[in-house]
Amino acid sequence: MEIKINKEIRKYEEEFFMGLNFRKAVCAVLAVAAGLVIGLGLRKYLSLETISWLIPMAVIPLFIIGFKSFQGLPFEKFLFMYLKHRFVTARKLALGNDNYNQLMREQMRSEKHGKDKKE
Repeated sequence: MEIKINKEIRKYEEEFFMGLNFRKAVCAVLAVAAGLVIGLGLRKYLSLETISWLIPMAVIPLFIIGFKSFQGLPFEKFLFMYLKHRFVTARKLALGNDNYNQLMREQMRSEKHGKDKKE
């Protein structure tokens, strides 16, 4: 027996403000605040062109953190799992053939037998 559940119900997100959940709303506010701080705070010291490059470099990562999920996980959980996998979890290291001498002997035997068959 199979019970079908709509995708909208499975991926339900609670709305906090203007259709955004709390996570997205906080990241959007932080991104706008970072853009304003960079734009207004640095206009005395840097040119407008430089500031126009700095603002997207600061704002886009905040939007990605809030709005994008990686493999179904929010950014901080994905980052934690990636770092755990990369640095904590033991992995099998493949270093190649350890017995080089035996490999060379086998290759020499196959070459020797190949020459005998031709003669």
